[in-house]
Amino acid sequence: MKHLAIPFLLIMLFNSCTRNVEGIEETPCNEEPVVHEIVWEVGVNGPDASLTIAPGDTVRWIWGEDDMPHNVVSDDANAPEDFGSEILTGGGMIYEFTFTEETVFEYRCSVHPATMFGTITVILC
Repeated sequence: MKHLAIPFLLIMLFNSCTRNVEGIEETPCNEEPVVHEIVWEVGVNGPDASLTIAPGDTVRWIWGEDDMPHNVVSDDANAPEDFGSEILTGGGMIYEFTFTEETVFEYRCSVHPATMFGTITVILC
C-alpha cells in the first residue's frame, strides 16, 4: 500500500503547481510576480504576442522598430478598464501593464491591426 502513496503524492504536488483550463496551456505557478516581455513590431501576432500569466504579473511591450508608430489597445469588454497605450514611435519604447484579476482578452496595435495582435490570459494558480 505504501508504494501507491508516492505516485499519488507526486500527482498532488504537480497539480498544486500548475493549472490546466480547457483550451489554455498549463502555466507554472510562481510565488513572486513575473515580468513578461513582448518585442512589439510589425508581424508579431498569434502565439508570439499571446501570453498566459498569473494575477500580479506584468507584461512589457518593447517597441522593436525605429521610426515605426505602434500602440497597444483593446476594445474587448474583458480587458482591464485602464489598459492601453498611446501611439509611441521608436525602438526601445516601452508600455507595460500589471494584471491584477483573472481575464482573457484580445488586444492589438490600432495602426497595424491585421499584423499585430494577441491574447492575454490571466488565470489564478
